[in-house]
Amino acid sequence: MKAGEGTEGSISSLSGLWSEKAVPPLTELVDTEERYLAKLADLHLHFSQRLHAEIAVHGQRKTQVTDKDVEFWFQLLPVFQTHHQDLILLLKKEGIPGLGTGFTQLRLSCMEAYGRYAANFQHVSDEIRRLRGDNEWFSAFVRVSEIVAGETLLSLRIGPVQRVPRYRLMLNTLLEGLPDSMRDERRSIKVALDSITQICHHVDVSASRAEHGLLVRRIEQDLFKGQISLRSALSRQFIHQGPLNKSSRHLVNRWKTYTFMLFSDCLIYADLGASPDRKLKHVLDVRNMRIVDLPDNKHRGIVHAFQVVSSTKSITVMAATEEEKRLWCNLLFDQIDMAVCVSNSKRPRKNPGLESTIKTVKTASFATRTLTRMLPASMLRSTLQTARL
Repeated sequence: MKAGEGTEGSISSLSGLWSEKAVPPLTELVDTEERYLAKLADLHLHFSQRLHAEIAVHGQRKTQVTDKDVEFWFQLLPVFQTHHQDLILLLKKEGIPGLGTGFTQLRLSCMEAYGRYAANFQHVSDEIRRLRGDNEWFSAFVRVSEIVAGETLLSLRIGPVQRVPRYRLMLNTLLEGLPDSMRDERRSIKVALDSITQICHHVDVSASRAEHGLLVRRIEQDLFKGQISLRSALSRQFIHQGPLNKSSRHLVNRWKTYTFMLFSDCLIYADLGASPDRKLKHVLDVRNMRIVDLPDNKHRGIVHAFQVVSSTKSITVMAATEEEKRLWCNLLFDQIDMAVCVSNSKRPRKNPGLESTIKTVKTASFATRTLTRMLPASMLRSTLQTARL
């Protein structure tokens, strides 16, 4: 049965039970769900299955693609196909009352799969792009498969990433079409929206973590040529990168420009002009780190400077502008705060006085924020009270 065939009749026959405004959005939901399922089938048939067959015929030496690669690229398609087919059947049978149950089942069965798919999407896209550029046979295979499927590989692959957020719009439109008197139906839609919200959040978090992981991997390969490993910490995330002038006793002019890279757990600086094995100069742990603001001394040529004090090493750096200095210090402050929370491994008990103090510090000036990192808690409270007076 083609997408949409029979859908109008099966749903409109129940229109007497619901508001007339609700029937078109529900029909659209089922129709687009069938089209989505058809695209998953095209992706599985014209790319996954054909690629497995080509590998069996020509061998991995010619294709430069293994069965393991294909499994990694397309292994979640059968999961999506099975559970979305179940969703379609349920919606056609029960209509709006089945939305809550249908999307709850989808969340329980597919949320992890959608998270994994989103997390791997960019990595797989990069790998396919590389193969199309390096392997003439693979490039020709993709072109032929796209002609047969009538759609590009990228547009088919991005379908699962784009599908989940669209449910929100359709379900909200459906909810707006129901009168308040239809409480059971509205409750069913709200349950469905809650499930979709959870899936969307999981997908966003998974994709964000994967994106940071790719950035760290690219820094390893592009800047350090794989000589060092920055992915030893699984939770490490890239935050910011830029040049800073670092003070050195061993140089005549005392200052040298290094590339500084801030991650969620450490600050590193490197000399990108050096050989790969000598580029990385030092790694500073953000735990127990302090940031000290330094006043300008134009006679000595020191402007926009601050000091990074860690348990292993202390360095003095200068930024090009005051804005750049503020950016670096604020980002460092944030990572220090987060590292302290993680190391404590538990949330502090709610304390209205403490929360108001934190809010005051967060909105304070740069100089005040720097000062609060250097004062003990008792002195900080008295200082803030004096400031209020």
